[in-house]
Amino acid sequence: MAGIAGPLVFSVLLIVAVIGNPENSKGRKSFKGYQVLSVRAGNEMQLEYLNLLQAGPEIDFFQVPSLAQKTDILVPPNQLREVKKSLRKMKLDFEIINEDMEITIERERRDMATRATGDIWTTYLMWEDFELWLQEKSTNFPGMMELKSIGKSNEGRDIWQVKVAADINAPKKPAMYIECLAHAREWITGSACLGTIDILTANYGKSGTLGQQATLMLDKFDWYFIPMMNPDGYNFSKQNRLWRKNRRVNVVSSCPGVDLNRNFAADWGGAGSSSNWCSDTYRGGSANSEPEAQAVINAVAETGDVRSYLSIHSYSQLLLVPYAYDNVKAPDYNELKNVGDIAMLALRQVNGVNFVVGHGPEILYAASGGAFDYFKLNGVKYAYVYELRPASGSGTDGFILPASQIDPSIRETFASFYSFADQIPA
Repeated sequence: MAGIAGPLVFSVLLIVAVIGNPENSKGRKSFKGYQVLSVRAGNEMQLEYLNLLQAGPEIDFFQVPSLAQKTDILVPPNQLREVKKSLRKMKLDFEIINEDMEITIERERRDMATRATGDIWTTYLMWEDFELWLQEKSTNFPGMMELKSIGKSNEGRDIWQVKVAADINAPKKPAMYIECLAHAREWITGSACLGTIDILTANYGKSGTLGQQATLMLDKFDWYFIPMMNPDGYNFSKQNRLWRKNRRVNVVSSCPGVDLNRNFAADWGGAGSSSNWCSDTYRGGSANSEPEAQAVINAVAETGDVRSYLSIHSYSQLLLVPYAYDNVKAPDYNELKNVGDIAMLALRQVNGVNFVVGHGPEILYAASGGAFDYFKLNGVKYAYVYELRPASGSGTDGFILPASQIDPSIRETFASFYSFADQIPA
C-alpha cells in the first residue's frame, strides 16, 4: 500500500467500510441503482488501488484487477459518488457500461417468463428443472447416458455427473471431462454442458455435420460432465442473481460461501484468492475443503484415463492455458496453446465470435486454487479454462447473458469441443 497516497487510502477505506448485508433474506436481492463501471489499470499503483478497493463486500469485481484487460466493477448506489471520485483521483478512466443492474436483471426475468420451460436451447433452467432434464434425458437414452451422484453439496444437494458414451455398457474409453457452473451466476456455462449432452445423444451415428462430429467424439472418447458443480449457489442465484460462491456457512454469518474455483490444491492460498470471508474470491479454510471440490476430485480419479479437463466459466471470451496460479507456464505450454488456438478457430467459424487464447496471468489475471490447474498438476495433459461470452468491458450485460444467445453459445462451444476431440490422441 506504500505506493498510494495517504488521503486516497483513507478514501478507499471509507468506501469499503460501508458494509451492507450482501444478501437479503427476505426475498430477492434488489440491484436497483447499482452501476457497472469498466476500468483498466495502466500501472502498478493503479492496480494496487483497485486491489484495495476490491476488499468491500458490496463492491463486486466481475474480473480480478489486472494490467492485461478491463475490469468490470459493480458498485452500489450509496458508494457510487465516492468510488468515481477516487477513480478520478487515481487518473483511472472509467466507462459506465450498465446504468442500473436491476433493470437488466428484471428484463431477463420477464424474458424467461415468456419462454418454454425446460427448453435448454431457449431459456435457462433453474435448479429443479435442471435436475429433471438430466433425469429425463438419462431415461430416454439408457444405452448412451449414465447419471450418477458423486457427492452432496454443503446444503445436501446432489452433485451430478453425466457420462455419455457410444455404448454405456462397453469397456471404458479414454475420457474427456467438462465441468460447468462452479460459479453460480455464470448461467450460460450450465447451458453449454446441457447443450453438449443434448447434441451428443441426439446425433450419434447420424449423417450431417453434427452427426459426423458426435460420432467421432463418442467413438474416440467417453465424455463426462459435471453440469452443475455448485448446486447450492446456483439455486440461490434465483434470489441473488449475481451470487458466485457456494453456500458454506462461514464465521462471519452475513458473508457465507467459498469460491470453488479458488479451493483446489493448486498453489491454494496464492494469487487471486482471498482469506476474507466476504470476498467473492474467498478460498475456504483449507485446500480442497469444500464437498463440491472433493466430489469432483474423487470422480475424476475414479474415471481413470482422463485426457482433457475443460473448466467452463464466463465471461471475457478467453481460453486459458495452464498455469493460472503463477507466471510460470506449463512445460508443454506451446503445444497446449497450439491445440487451443485450433479449437478457438473452430469456435469462431460458427458465429464469428473471437476468443483469445493464452496464459491466464498474461491475458486475464493470476488465480490460484483453480480446478484446471489442479488436474493439470495431477496428470491431465489437456487442461483449459473457458471464459464464454461476452467480452469484458464490451458494454453488454456480462453475466446476464440474454437467453437469445444460449443457442449460438452452445453451438460454437460444441464446435470447439469437437476440435479438441479431433486433435487429442485417444
